[in-house]
Amino acid sequence: MAKKTGAQLDREIKDALTRYYRGSNRGDTRRISTGDLTWDAYVFVTDSPEGARTYGTNIEEVLLDPSARILREGTSEFTRVAGRWRKGESLHAFVTRAARQARALGYDVIHFKRQTDVGTAIMNPAVIIGRATVA
Repeated sequence: MAKKTGAQLDREIKDALTRYYRGSNRGDTRRISTGDLTWDAYVFVTDSPEGARTYGTNIEEVLLDPSARILREGTSEFTRVAGRWRKGESLHAFVTRAARQARALGYDVIHFKRQTDVGTAIMNPAVIIGRATVA
């Protein structure tokens, strides 16, 4: 078996990492504010460059540490941790409640199904191990 080069090993490691995308517009430092300071402080990303483009034309790839604990909506684990969207509950109330419960149980990231209007909230920015502009 041929020995792998450093570049090949770097590529394999990068391919194994969880990646998300963040859209912004150069020079625009505004952030969406919901009035919930904890929620508003999270880093928001999407699972595709296309989804990130709904937030801006500058697309950044965000790589997460393989040890990051990610809670994904639609899994039984999500339902056990965060429960379901309650009748009469606003979308904002649901996602902030789910994120609070996930964070309290040590999750770093919460991935929602609605990627273009809620996205994925990185609650622990220490799990971000790389960022690069891709478009």
